[in-house]
Amino acid sequence: MLKKFLSVLFVLTLLALPQKVSADSREWISDDFQFRQIRSIIILDATVNPELDYGGMIGLRGLQNAFWDKASQNLKPVCKVYSETQAQQIIGEQIGVNFEKLSLEDPFKARQLVIANAYRVADAYLLGVVYSWGNSYYVAPSNVEYRAIVEHRVYYDNHGNVDHLDNPLIPTGVENLPDSTDVAAIGMMFRVCKSKDSSIVFERQELNARPANVAQMDLFGGMVAKFSSDVANKIQLP
Repeated sequence: MLKKFLSVLFVLTLLALPQKVSADSREWISDDFQFRQIRSIIILDATVNPELDYGGMIGLRGLQNAFWDKASQNLKPVCKVYSETQAQQIIGEQIGVNFEKLSLEDPFKARQLVIANAYRVADAYLLGVVYSWGNSYYVAPSNVEYRAIVEHRVYYDNHGNVDHLDNPLIPTGVENLPDSTDVAAIGMMFRVCKSKDSSIVFERQELNARPANVAQMDLFGGMVAKFSSDVANKIQLP
């Protein structure tokens, strides 16, 4: 049940991800959207690739709670913030849907209904997809200060079919490590969409490797905090 729940949400939110990922952050921002128009926003629950080893339902709840905590902390000072559960309650009352029951029976449809009716609650919604979580393998000659990340990633195409891809990513500058060692890395996609038509106004794709002295959840929290802080800053621009 957990696998099915995660799979359908992951397919729904990952349809537009490209097949190759850079070790550097890549982003796109709408040129004609005025972010100060966002007076309220829904923070959707973080979605995780079901093939990843992140700790099952307990791990998922931990990631979702951290996602909400970091994002809402940065956005609350600049706009009204709703969780996905709060949005479900408001939308459910307006359209006569029991989201608590629907989320158990058909989580794909529940998420679709929230997105389709997000305009009833807020001006925009924010989502985050964790598509890579685990160990990346660093290999480098002892006389080179750059390590090439090799990441094995599972992704879904538009038909929901699973494919596997080994991505040789661009070299990343890091402190000297042994010639070979496992270092945890997190890959994420963030989006802000207009509630009215679900058009994307801000998207960022990012892959970060965890230094030896940084906990993986701290790295995750830092990525969420950075993106939500950037969104908040754009909302505040004159």
